[in-house]
Amino acid sequence: MRTEQTPTEKPVELYTAPQIEVIDIELEQNIMGSGTLPDAPGEDW
Repeated sequence: MRTEQTPTEKPVELYTAPQIEVIDIELEQNIMGSGTLPDAPGEDW
């Protein structure tokens, strides 16, 4: 009976994770406002 092992798979390689950057953007819109410009005519509802 043989007791030695023969490797059947490739050796495991160390995984290096990619460097990522997370950007959090918050958007806000007032749909009840009178306009998009400060000197636009009209009132807020």
